[in-house]
Amino acid sequence: MRTRILILTALGVMMLAATPGLARTPYVGVSAGRMLLRDGAENDLREGAHNIGLRAGWEDIVVSRETGLGAEVEVCLPVASGDTFGEGTWNITTAALYSVARIGRQGFYLKGRLGVLYEHVAVDAALQESADDLGLSFGAGLGLRLGSDLSLESELLLVGENLAYLSVGLLRAF
Repeated sequence: MRTRILILTALGVMMLAATPGLARTPYVGVSAGRMLLRDGAENDLREGAHNIGLRAGWEDIVVSRETGLGAEVEVCLPVASGDTFGEGTWNITTAALYSVARIGRQGFYLKGRLGVLYEHVAVDAALQESADDLGLSFGAGLGLRLGSDLSLESELLLVGENLAYLSVGLLRAF
């Protein structure tokens, strides 16, 4: 079931990207941030891990006067592990496909994302454990256009039931 959801989402993003006549602006970007622990995660994990995200997407697939819709792919890779209560460490790797909305065409804008996210959590403690999950992910943020092709974004993204990703990113449009 999870594999089907991921495949259908990927096909939907590719079909939108290939639809002739839709205005679109491709972009790439990088983000850096910290995984924040939410209720329940503190029982096993003590500190959040730090990650770097790599993004690619299309902005303005469908455009209204003040709102641009798009699609985005993001992979977050661990750069620093968090601590566990059992003298160990943990980290998380994610890959996601998102629908993106940006409200505001000049200067500051609001950003929202909704999509499908795969996560792999690895715990290196007395017993090494890992877990994989696939589910919905959503987030919101604030962006600043630094010119016609450069944007700075800050976001809070729900990664899983007990994790969120707080990040700052830089995007370059082509």
